[in-house]
Amino acid sequence: MSDQQTEVQESLSDLSELVQEDMSGISLIKIYAQENQERKAFQQRNQKLLNANLKLARTRNLLFPIVEGISYTSLLVLLWLGTAAISRGDITVGDFVALILFVERLVFPTALLGFTITAYQRGEVSIDRVEAILREGAKIKNAPDAITVTEDIKGEITACDLTFYYPDSKIPALDHVNFTINPGETIAIVGKIGSGKSTLANGIPRLLNIDSGQLFIDGYDITQLSLSDLRKAIAYVPQDSFLFSTTIKNNIRYGKPLSESFEVEYAAKQAQIHPEISNFPQKYDTIVGERGITLSGGQRQRTSLARALLVEAPILI
Repeated sequence: MSDQQTEVQESLSDLSELVQEDMSGISLIKIYAQENQERKAFQQRNQKLLNANLKLARTRNLLFPIVEGISYTSLLVLLWLGTAAISRGDITVGDFVALILFVERLVFPTALLGFTITAYQRGEVSIDRVEAILREGAKIKNAPDAITVTEDIKGEITACDLTFYYPDSKIPALDHVNFTINPGETIAIVGKIGSGKSTLANGIPRLLNIDSGQLFIDGYDITQLSLSDLRKAIAYVPQDSFLFSTTIKNNIRYGKPLSESFEVEYAAKQAQIHPEISNFPQKYDTIVGERGITLSGGQRQRTSLARALLVEAPILI
């Protein structure tokens, strides 16, 4: 029955994932007129969940009568053996009545055993799924002999024959890339789609597991630097400008939570988002909604840029 419990939970997970995707991409679904297609997908996953639940319910409905039947069968066996024992004089009528009462008292707890088994297995499946997530360790960790930088990082970035393959890919995303970016320089990296621009951007703060001896900051191999020191030296504005469901002010000062209001406003002015924030009724206290849904794409990007500028890290990507 544990396999059936697992099937039910996995079906529910699939259904929840579809609903979440549809809610996030509702505008895209409407634009491409795919409402009926998504309804069919929902019906299919919903039916799969229903079938899994019915299968589990049939097993439960079979288990409980069996457990209860065993209890009453034991009472019949007691009556049969007990009457024979009385006729032989092995036990008295009083002892026999006492045994029957004891067995009757055990019938109901035995019937509850089926419910207990079901609840236990449901809990066991649930905890297994939670523990599977908790056991999943970080793929990118500090090296055993990680270096802690005591002086300020200036921001020199050097790549030496930088090569990177994504898992299960035989084509390198980066192939023997060499460059040096000096502190204070502004560099634009351009190229066609798939040429490795995002891979390089993600590799510098070790969001990807770059091999040692290929990428250096201030002469330190990034794989030998402690992750906290490395990432404190980098302010990163990703292509997907993620915002939390909180105020604009809290989103901008996410990397520096104790920043004063004037610092937040200065960063917003640098990112060219201050005038638009000032026009909002609640200004910097405006709640942006889940993933910043109440802002336009450009406003989300500039808010993310203000968040990075506020940190004043030596490296800005």
